[in-house]
Amino acid sequence: MESLLRWGIENSVPASGDASELHQVAAEVAAGKRKDLLDPALYEAIMGKSDAVLMKEAMAAATDKGNDVEQRIVALENFEMLVEQIDNANNLEFLNFWAPLIELLIDPEDEIRQHACWVCGTAVQNNAQAQNAFMKLNPLPTLLALISTVPAPSDLHLPAHVSKSSQATRSRAMYALSGTLKHNAYAIGRMDDHEGWGWQVLKGGLSDPSMTIRRKTAFLLSTLLLLVAAPTSEFTLTFRPAPTTSNPTPRSSSTAVTLAPTQANEFPTDSSKATPSVPSPSYTSILKSFEAHGIPSVVLDSLRQADFPRAGADGDEPPANEDPDYKEKAGRVLISLLEKNGLTEELKAEFGTYWLDVKKEQGGVEKAFEVGKEEAVEIEKLLSLQRS
Repeated sequence: MESLLRWGIENSVPASGDASELHQVAAEVAAGKRKDLLDPALYEAIMGKSDAVLMKEAMAAATDKGNDVEQRIVALENFEMLVEQIDNANNLEFLNFWAPLIELLIDPEDEIRQHACWVCGTAVQNNAQAQNAFMKLNPLPTLLALISTVPAPSDLHLPAHVSKSSQATRSRAMYALSGTLKHNAYAIGRMDDHEGWGWQVLKGGLSDPSMTIRRKTAFLLSTLLLLVAAPTSEFTLTFRPAPTTSNPTPRSSSTAVTLAPTQANEFPTDSSKATPSVPSPSYTSILKSFEAHGIPSVVLDSLRQADFPRAGADGDEPPANEDPDYKEKAGRVLISLLEKNGLTEELKAEFGTYWLDVKKEQGGVEKAFEVGKEEAVEIEKLLSLQRS
């Protein structure tokens, strides 16, 4: 700060053109005689507080249970805006903010849990460095418990109120979970913990009382399937460590993690080194996890079966297949599974029957699943259907 002040003084010229007085002040600063000009409060008044200071203040306010809920929410909203900037998101680890954020995920106040999910989801979005820092504290069980409407496994020792969160909070938790899993092999591998409880939660999301959760679940499943190689393509993801420079870097979906086969369940502790470019077992095992937990059949049932559980507190909402957004997202899951040999022959035949039914609707499969005519032709070839 002193050097900045000296530079400013030395390079400023009064309107009179006589800079002797300013040079005198600069000399006094250099000699340490003008401590009044080095007051941090003066610097902040001129330049504004740094983002790190603002983050510390917001976190202090959010975690102070002496504040009322509204004050804490405002603090978390301010914090979320700050971590939209990728450098600030990466600084969460260095400022030791991940631990208190995860504590806020289980706060007794539902709205605090909701906004904490929002912060976490924004910080990890397309950011491998933040994802890895977040995963060091094992947050998935908490996020999954927030989403699920059934109690978490007892050995997790989570408060009962976590699984009684509002729809808005559960939706934010899904946002945070999606951001954590996308392009992160290690996080996806941890979905198998507790006998695949993570996958069971996602399967349950397809019949959730909230249609919003159903849509978000279908979209996440579809997104995860994009990481799986199609049988006829070469698919390789490499780990690209986040930049360490101070220059803001646009977030990109190219920040992906690939682990060597022997590292499927090991945390990538050194994010500064790239691992070999090999297919990740956590990505290639996604199809196996889907099949093991019966996810493909539930997706198809949600579209085909008239008696599939309806959304709504009392199951009083229209069937899922009458919700255009859900129908498109669930259809995308089935199409991806088909393209990647993720459907059994029985499910493939059932999907083919459903496809023909949808073709008879106004707009056909092109409208329902948002596919082009050429793509529809290729899908029907995979389904062994004669296009008419």
